[in-house]
Amino acid sequence: MRAWYHAQSVLKHIATTTPFPYPKLRTAVPYILILLCISILIANAVVLAAFIKNRHLRTPFNMYIISLVIADLTQTLLDLPFTVMSQFIPVWPLGHLACNFRLYGLWVFSAIVRNTHSLISLNRLWALFLPVSYRHYHTNTLAICVEQKKENIDIQLHAPNAEESGKAEKTTTAQDRRQILLSCGVGRSTQNFVILTYLVVGAIFCWTPVVVAYTLAIVMGYYEYLHFTIASLLYYFNSLLDPIFFTMAMAPLRVTIYSMFKDDVSPRHE
Repeated sequence: MRAWYHAQSVLKHIATTTPFPYPKLRTAVPYILILLCISILIANAVVLAAFIKNRHLRTPFNMYIISLVIADLTQTLLDLPFTVMSQFIPVWPLGHLACNFRLYGLWVFSAIVRNTHSLISLNRLWALFLPVSYRHYHTNTLAICVEQKKENIDIQLHAPNAEESGKAEKTTTAQDRRQILLSCGVGRSTQNFVILTYLVVGAIFCWTPVVVAYTLAIVMGYYEYLHFTIASLLYYFNSLLDPIFFTMAMAPLRVTIYSMFKDDVSPRHE
């Protein structure tokens, strides 16, 4: 983590002491970020609303999906607006408290997004290699507890000078979900595998450039504006791909979203 902060300071120094290349791209980047921000918020909000509307979608595995959608939403709300502002205003105008707030969204929720992807992969490995144990022990309550512990660890490791705050414990009953899980067959397993495949492909495509860029910055003091700009845009783009992938992989989710919009546009007769 210290190395990551060091890379940020190196990039800031190089970026502020190097002539600005690609003026047309620099002009377009803020507007691309605005479009990304709006698209991410709409897509994730629609998917989250579908999970809220249809309780049958809230299976133990899908609790991780819901957590990822919420993390994408929160990261976008706490990070992208400030990132857009920094593209228009080179000097931070909002003071120390707002700066800490922005850093909180940048570091904590980006870590939550990355670690939730990893948690989904571990969940699939559990289901693949220990299927009996998975079906017996993996309930909504366990999934929520794991997510809470993961988020607490992310906050403790990544929050910039964040004060500890109380957090209400979520509780839910898993009895009605347990039967659904125990009765699931090949269709549910195939669906979950497709979701994992989409997430892995999206993560490789969207995260590799930024990981390479920051690794080179840490090791060699590397900075190339075009590389870092494209890498950053791809990293944010992954938060838009997530809800799209979930909708593509989950037929019940597609049906729920379709019914939501159908109900909204259908004429109401008195």
